[in-house]
Amino acid sequence: MGVHSICIKDMAGIMGPKDAYELVSALKNTVKLPVVLHTHSTTGLAPLTYLKAVEAGVDCIDTAISSFSGGTSQPATESIHYALKELGYETGLNEKTLKEINDHFKRLRTNL
Repeated sequence: MGVHSICIKDMAGIMGPKDAYELVSALKNTVKLPVVLHTHSTTGLAPLTYLKAVEAGVDCIDTAISSFSGGTSQPATESIHYALKELGYETGLNEKTLKEINDHFKRLRTNL
């Protein structure tokens, strides 16, 4: 079986950018496994925390499509994608597809 990745779970959204950078850096320098960061937007720190984690080499971050993002959810996928793209990172995400996904779920959310 074995371990396939390490996931840092910050379900309260209290991890700050400095802590994320230091923890991800330490893990990436110590283990050979992919590192995932999961946090929530509850405190408003999540986008900054994700940015510093990416700078430290995190392999994956959890986001939510914008119609369901923010608050107790994760930061918006589209916003994080745009910010990372502007900073020279390649996310592998297709902006047209992201819009289609958001449009679909925005309609569903409106009908809830």
